[in-house]
Amino acid sequence: LKRRLAGTKDMVAFLSAKAGMPLPVADYSQLLVEGDEAQEAATYSVLGSDALPRQPDDPSQDWAIVHELTHQWWGNLITCETLKDFWL
Repeated sequence: LKRRLAGTKDMVAFLSAKAGMPLPVADYSQLLVEGDEAQEAATYSVLGSDALPRQPDDPSQDWAIVHELTHQWWGNLITCETLKDFWL
């Protein structure tokens, strides 16, 4: 599990640089549940075990983690135009 969530710190650094501001919450947590759930909430993300990357070294598989983390900065102000772009 640690390995599957290990990229979070780098994601925070990347998103902080892109946003031009640090993570806007004092503490951020990730709550693991069964299934493929992926949902943000203030100060934490709910992530289903099936939504986590199976191969942690493959950055194309960590989309759910970074997607939910991004909401800590922008909430739902930025959304995809179509479901084809839902990964954003």
